[in-house]
Amino acid sequence: TIDRAMKDDPTITLDYIRSRRFSSDHCGFWPRPAQLPVLKNLNWIVSCNGAFINRSSPWLKVYGEQYGKWISPMKSLVDAGITTVYENEEAWSVPEGTKFPNGVNSNTYFGSAALLISRKNKEGKVIAPEERIDRVTLMKMMTVWQSQYFQKEKELGTLEAGKLADFVVLNKDYFTV
Repeated sequence: TIDRAMKDDPTITLDYIRSRRFSSDHCGFWPRPAQLPVLKNLNWIVSCNGAFINRSSPWLKVYGEQYGKWISPMKSLVDAGITTVYENEEAWSVPEGTKFPNGVNSNTYFGSAALLISRKNKEGKVIAPEERIDRVTLMKMMTVWQSQYFQKEKELGTLEAGKLADFVVLNKDYFTV
């Protein structure tokens, strides 16, 4: 569609498209490996959620296990140089005392994020371990890179004088739990 638009209207240039920083959300079986160079070339931003590891993994029985690397392909996106941010739409309350597989409530902000580090679905199966990311990358996806997604790098994303600052006080060390 973008190629057609640029062909039909010469004022829509590749530089213009890149400057718009278009984005796409959700990563259940998307993006495919062949799409990564296109996304990089267009300066596209992708937001993904770890919950797709639970939501989409049952479909691997239909399509084949080899497509597990298409579910929230965080490492591939980051390695391709594509700005990748963490999204979450899963946070809802659950009854007190609920037991969760692997001890992780993926229905919380950090619970869903933890799936991007472990890649372990609710059945305990690791889906595409090669797509795991580390905690530092995940933190960047939640902060610095997120400000690019919102096109507000001058106002958000890092703790600096003159920027807005939201911060969270955690009851455990993010880098060890």
